[in-house]
Amino acid sequence: MAKEELVGAVLAGGKSSRLGVDKTSLVFKQKTFLARSVFLLKKVVSEVYVLGKSPDICGLDGVFWLEDEFEDIGPIAGIYTGLKKIAKPLLVISCDLPFLDDATLNCLKEVRDKRRTEEVMTTFVHPKTGFIESLVAIYEPESLIYLEVSIQKGIFKLSKAIPEEKRIQIPWTGDRKVFFNINYPQDLEVLGEEVY
Repeated sequence: MAKEELVGAVLAGGKSSRLGVDKTSLVFKQKTFLARSVFLLKKVVSEVYVLGKSPDICGLDGVFWLEDEFEDIGPIAGIYTGLKKIAKPLLVISCDLPFLDDATLNCLKEVRDKRRTEEVMTTFVHPKTGFIESLVAIYEPESLIYLEVSIQKGIFKLSKAIPEEKRIQIPWTGDRKVFFNINYPQDLEVLGEEVY
């Protein structure tokens, strides 16, 4: 299948209600979570958008931004908005993954480049649990219709929105820490004194 240029997309529309502070502005190793996510994507793609929160608020210049079309339905809103407005394949990551690395994203890209036409999402799956990493994934423009139908039905879970037969699922055998995300205050303890 012909390669279509990927666009990076950082999901940053959450309210961080469980954490109690805006996670995009937390600093880890001298960069905010949002800045770290943007710079990580820029290692593997040339164009990056922030979905859901203006980079101006977070002190990032030269980054494109799209406000979620829907409120209070979670990450599906950002991905839907990005696909609809950008109309290109999106390499999506959430903004709260401090240990995610470019090697993982490059693996995703390499597998995606060999996809079949009917496959509209490329992601990682944990073989023991069957859990997919829907917030570290590539969404093709053709996935938009599935997200739209799912939103109309009130189904906001991404693993339910995109049927399994339409996904490439890469078995993840590496360190699960790569996908560790920050949701609760105790999660910050994993980062030690380097986060503030």
